[in-house]
Amino acid sequence: MNYDFDTIIERRHTACVKYKEQLMKNRPDDSIIMTLADMDLPVMKEVKDAMHQRCDHPVYGYGELKEELPKLVCSWYQERYDTPITPDSCVITPSVNTAIAWCIQTFTKPGDGILIQNPSYSPFRKNIILNNRRCLINELNYRNGQYEIDFQTFEEACKEASMFILCSPHNPISRVWSRDELKKMLHLCNQYHVLIISDEIHCDWCFQKPFLPAATFQDSVITIVSGSKTFNLQGLETSFIFLPDKKMLADYQHTVAAISYMNNQCFSEAGFKAAYQHGDEWLNQAKEYVYGNYMYMINYFQQHHLKLSFSPLEATFLAWLDCSEYVQSEAEMIDLFENKCHIYGNTFTHFDCKHPFIRLNIGVSRKVIEDFCNRLAQVIQKENS
Repeated sequence: MNYDFDTIIERRHTACVKYKEQLMKNRPDDSIIMTLADMDLPVMKEVKDAMHQRCDHPVYGYGELKEELPKLVCSWYQERYDTPITPDSCVITPSVNTAIAWCIQTFTKPGDGILIQNPSYSPFRKNIILNNRRCLINELNYRNGQYEIDFQTFEEACKEASMFILCSPHNPISRVWSRDELKKMLHLCNQYHVLIISDEIHCDWCFQKPFLPAATFQDSVITIVSGSKTFNLQGLETSFIFLPDKKMLADYQHTVAAISYMNNQCFSEAGFKAAYQHGDEWLNQAKEYVYGNYMYMINYFQQHHLKLSFSPLEATFLAWLDCSEYVQSEAEMIDLFENKCHIYGNTFTHFDCKHPFIRLNIGVSRKVIEDFCNRLAQVIQKENS
């Protein structure tokens, strides 16, 4: 089956977060919204059919997600990446961010240091701060158009950290960590007794480089995955955390029970089961399409002599664009993209980044990408003529 990703889907007035923000902030009608990390691409037919079938049942009572779904999830990740996870080590949670927050509450105490890598996904920092822990930062080095790990500062941070939140693949810089990088980070964490939480939500969106699960290298890693980014099912609010031993599993389940979270949804199971059972072809086509968007932008920038460059898109549908030839400050970036082009992305300060990048969700129709490129070129060429 060939999926139609070219048709632009109208998402305004559907209680969609990123388009509702457009309306609430009175942004222009022709705004191009490339912010929040859900794609404007349609879900696969099998998911829609499964959801319709569940909707057609006349009772929407308590659901049970603990049996078949974890088995499907484990099968998916074991077959693709040899991820060492098992259904009996799984706890189903509403989201990866929720799962991480419960890890922080379960396995650290107030005042503990938690290590993250900047540029960083902002909910990591929010989770740490709101739970009264300290953010320890390992700044990633940007050299020659590529991000690298500063292992000296990483090790120094490990000396006072209780936990490391690994983002693999990394959002926002789109890096797929190499075998050597992962082994070195995990070795240092083990040396200094730092618990590792591996957020692997974007792992199915790797392109040329192979994804390597952190738990492959160290059996004490807590792994968190979800099909929400994989299949564009963010609104179904389901993720899966795998605890590496019975004691950690019991402690984590106690935290979940203490807030009376029961996860009795009756709709998310239908959507996720269909996705994990039938999602291969949709995912392959979606990745090919989105990577085509990325290559279109690169070629356009070159053909129109625009001094814009991406951190290489190794994974995710989120492109990290270096705008340093045209802007330096947050105000200048907003003026260029929002005021002059009516383009909305996530600017660099959102990720505690010092370099003028903007994160762009390119999981959109090719027509939107073409419009994006044309607008940006017209404004930049006019201002630099």
